[in-house]
Amino acid sequence: MAGDGSDWFSLKTNDLDVTSGSVIQGSRLFVETDILHIEATAELSVSGGGFSDNGRGKTVYSSGGHHVGQGGLGQHVSAQLFTRDIRRHCLTRDVWRSRRVQTTERSNHSDGESSDSSLNIHASAGGGAGGSIWIEADQFTTTGIISASGGDGRPDAGGGSGGLISVSYEDAFIRDNPVAYGGSGLQQGASGVVYLQKLTSGDVHSKLIVDNGGQNTPRETQLQVKSKMLSLEHLQVTNGGRFVPLKAFSGPTNLCVYTGEMVGDVSSSITVSRGILFHLSACGCPSCQYGQKPSIDIDTHIKVEQDGLLRVPEEVSVGYGVTIDICGTLDGLQDGHMSLYRGAKFRASYPANSGSYNSTVSSLVIKDVDIFKDSYFGGSSSCPSTKTLTLFSEIFSINYGGTFDQNSFTVDNSTNVESSVIIEGGATLILEGSWDGNGTTSITTEDLVVGAGGLITAVGGGLAETGELQCGHDSASLGALYEPRFYGSGGTLVSGGGQVSLDVTNRTHLDGTIDVSGEDHYSSVSSGNGGSGGSILIKTETLSGFGLMQTSGGNTLTGCGGSGGRIAVHIGSEMSFVGQFSVAAGEAPNPGRSGVIFVEDHSTDTTKIVIHGSDRLPSLIRKGDLANLTEVDELVVEAGGILQLEESSLKVGMLSGDKTGVIQVTGRATLVVESSSVQGTECSFEVSHNSELELGENVHLSGEVVPVLHLDGTLTTDHIVLGEGTVSFLSSDGFMNVTSVTLEELSHLEIASGATIGRNSSDSQVTLEEYEIGAGAKVVFGSMDTRITANTIVVRSEAKVISSSALQKFYIHAEDIVIEADAVISVDFGGYSDAGVGSPEDTTSGASHGGQGGHLGYLEAGRHMVTLIFQKVLEVAVPVEVTQLEVEGR
Repeated sequence: MAGDGSDWFSLKTNDLDVTSGSVIQGSRLFVETDILHIEATAELSVSGGGFSDNGRGKTVYSSGGHHVGQGGLGQHVSAQLFTRDIRRHCLTRDVWRSRRVQTTERSNHSDGESSDSSLNIHASAGGGAGGSIWIEADQFTTTGIISASGGDGRPDAGGGSGGLISVSYEDAFIRDNPVAYGGSGLQQGASGVVYLQKLTSGDVHSKLIVDNGGQNTPRETQLQVKSKMLSLEHLQVTNGGRFVPLKAFSGPTNLCVYTGEMVGDVSSSITVSRGILFHLSACGCPSCQYGQKPSIDIDTHIKVEQDGLLRVPEEVSVGYGVTIDICGTLDGLQDGHMSLYRGAKFRASYPANSGSYNSTVSSLVIKDVDIFKDSYFGGSSSCPSTKTLTLFSEIFSINYGGTFDQNSFTVDNSTNVESSVIIEGGATLILEGSWDGNGTTSITTEDLVVGAGGLITAVGGGLAETGELQCGHDSASLGALYEPRFYGSGGTLVSGGGQVSLDVTNRTHLDGTIDVSGEDHYSSVSSGNGGSGGSILIKTETLSGFGLMQTSGGNTLTGCGGSGGRIAVHIGSEMSFVGQFSVAAGEAPNPGRSGVIFVEDHSTDTTKIVIHGSDRLPSLIRKGDLANLTEVDELVVEAGGILQLEESSLKVGMLSGDKTGVIQVTGRATLVVESSSVQGTECSFEVSHNSELELGENVHLSGEVVPVLHLDGTLTTDHIVLGEGTVSFLSSDGFMNVTSVTLEELSHLEIASGATIGRNSSDSQVTLEEYEIGAGAKVVFGSMDTRITANTIVVRSEAKVISSSALQKFYIHAEDIVIEADAVISVDFGGYSDAGVGSPEDTTSGASHGGQGGHLGYLEAGRHMVTLIFQKVLEVAVPVEVTQLEVEGR
């Protein structure tokens, strides 16, 4: 029987027996019989009987033919898709209608023509699409194969898509399911559709199969449905099948797809497109004849496009390697639980949402989430958006080896009472941050637990790389000290650290790591700089654990290290954290600055700033960084940290350290320190011009960094002790506003001309109540005319008071003075070097002063004058080298 592609051929009989070796073949064939028996090796076929070079599924010559699926692509683009419903009047190929159908061994075929056929003459011919088979029978028995597969294409052409098979019966024995595979070729064709329907006492039991025989192709099976609902008892999408149900009608009405059970595998996928409401073992369509399941295992990939909906039971398990990708609506898990098992992925981004179809609120609600080993929860690349998606979850557990990538989420659990985020050992929560600094990353939860080996990371999640090779030591610091939310800056081809804000209502326990460091720059072929660290902000009721919070700068071998970031921790009721904070600069030939740590503990009503890091450049705090913060209870400078306070005013209750730190007060800044530890300030100070350092009533400078004091501005206190072995400098503008000074043993103090010491002193004067110079200590005045006035002056053994001026004169006025053995107040060689009143005219005579110079001696510079004025007692253990001595009173 032959046709022209437009006419149907009809065969009607009571009993049709196709004996062994016989063939009934037609292009568009209609068979109606009470009994159909096809014996072994017999064939009832429409292979190659479709359109040869035209038709609605026609393609350009190198692509496979389309039918219900897409033909594989060849070297050229494909033409329109030819899709069909599964109802009888929509089919165009073969139809059998019988009360009883029996097939053995060989069976019904509606295969697309292979491009090897003589019907195709082009060298790049694509395979033809499979046709359509419709069978209606009271009894249906088959041990053979029913096929509507696509034809194969040439090696550089696409395979044809599978066709459509529909079998309706009351009773059946089906040994092997019918098949509608796509044909092979340069790109395989998509699978067709097999629809099996059993009618029993008015009930309909239906099964839809999309199976591509193990062929891996991106081509989709797009089934158009003309009714408003497609109800299935079973849905099978396996072996490379890619199922996409579509509306075959226009208008705003949606297509509701319901399936009671689903079987899938990781090689297959389902796409829920715009206008499709897909109910997977969950009621919600007008009919729910197979009921709602309490749980479901999802074993095939599912993608929900914008304006599509996926509804699931309250208990969902996503299997090995399966991806759920949500850009539309996910419903059913608002009070449910989702588990991602090994290798599973859940992706969602704005405008994904939960609840009713096409919700206007972009928030995703999943009550409980478990992320297991090698599984992933993160943003979707299918719907990239600059807007964030709010994720509500009561219990969010990231187990060993799991990953939470917060690229597109604001995780917010503030409306929940028992919410928690749990990151077990070996699990990772990734915060990808923002390359341009827009937006912030916030996680709000009731409890946060990061187990030992667990990680929250935003390394390299900050501002994008600059490409610059120059160091940025003089660039401005970023980030408020009290509530830092800034991203780290990028280095050379590397990004800065990310940013995270954690708002924890109850408990934070950190045994693992929170790391928002800048990226390292390691290159064997080019120089470059590391990225700067980001920022961590934690607000929590309690903080415990022994883990690590880190915002370090990126390292580099050749350029400049990235600066450290900022960490701020605000504790409500209990602080028992014994772990570490790290804001260190990156290791490099030219290191950056360390960051700053701020801790506020409401349980003790205290605030603390910590400067920690061994670096050559200071950690910078500027006026804008402090915002409304004007005082803290404790300032800690340790581990070689350097704090530079610039253009700011800060009051500190207690200063402590480990003697390795430095505080720099610059740019008209003011630092007030009320007290320090019993070991002294335990740090060194640098005070610049027009800046002020105010210390407590009695202060002991005990830092080990030289100098312990470099004063170019003002230092105010009552009694200052320069610690043992320390070195101090007062510049010409330095003003030590004190009442008494003590130099401990072996300490060193240099006072430049113009510097002032004492409450009522003027330039180059020392006016004190007490002035004690310890054993072996040394005071060097740079002024030509130095005046020292004190109630008591003590110069201990081997101490020295000298001048570095070319011309030297001391005027010392005291009520009590003690000069111990081997102590020296000296102006040796402090007179004129080559001229003066007593200089001889000839070069062979000595200079004269109190006595006449000798002749023929060596030329010796004269000694200038030391005047000592005492009101009460003079105790001189040894003769003092003076040229004139005045004693007033006793």
